[in-house]
Amino acid sequence: SRALRMLQQRGFVELRQLRGHDKPCYRVTRRGKTLHDKVIPVARAHQARVLEALTQDERVVLYQTLKKLHAAFGPHAAPVAEGDAFRE
Repeated sequence: SRALRMLQQRGFVELRQLRGHDKPCYRVTRRGKTLHDKVIPVARAHQARVLEALTQDERVVLYQTLKKLHAAFGPHAAPVAEGDAFRE
């Protein structure tokens, strides 16, 4: 994908061939991990501020709706990380 190529060009990920696998895979580089570790706390703080506009009941409805949409992606959906800001 174009996004992965851009991340690779900037040194945030690298393309590797794993033994026993036909397709290559991307691996986050040290530079990518450093960026991730800087960005995630900022993103989570922003997300928390945005969610403050909703009541607890509205957050529950939002989370349930997002779970339903996520399930619609089927087996190709990215896993939902524990501790995400949306909780029931």
